[in-house]
Amino acid sequence: MRSLLAIIFALAASIPSIFGVGIAYVVNACDHDIFIWSVGSAIGPKTTLHEYSIYNESIHYDDKAGGISIKVTTKDNGLYDASPQLNFAYALDTANHTVYYDLSDVFGDPFANETVLLYAKQECPSIAWPEGIPPAGSQTQACADDTSLWLALCGQTQ
Repeated sequence: MRSLLAIIFALAASIPSIFGVGIAYVVNACDHDIFIWSVGSAIGPKTTLHEYSIYNESIHYDDKAGGISIKVTTKDNGLYDASPQLNFAYALDTANHTVYYDLSDVFGDPFANETVLLYAKQECPSIAWPEGIPPAGSQTQACADDTSLWLALCGQTQ
């Protein structure tokens, strides 16, 4: 199944964005459900992402918060009970045609002992946590604003 996901990534990455901005994807290659909230100045509805499923949203700008954080937990309603949380954050800078992106954990490491990989097209830097635990320091990266970003959970690093 993980090989199928690699093919899907390759095909989707080759499709240009219709709207001039990219798409943020979360791929659940885990063997369990994960729970996602898109948060800017308001908290979006919870999405349950079943095993081997993909979530996506258009990369967008929030005029109050500036950036968006896609919050991921392994526990239903984990956003509200201080469960370990993975934050996939991005900020769209339309003036400079750039999207900034980063990963962080709060309240623990929900994907410890699993692979966490955030990547885009080849010329853009990736963020990889082979053991599911963030390294020290900032990992913020930048790429062109028409770039789609892929967060792959529990998959392979390649």
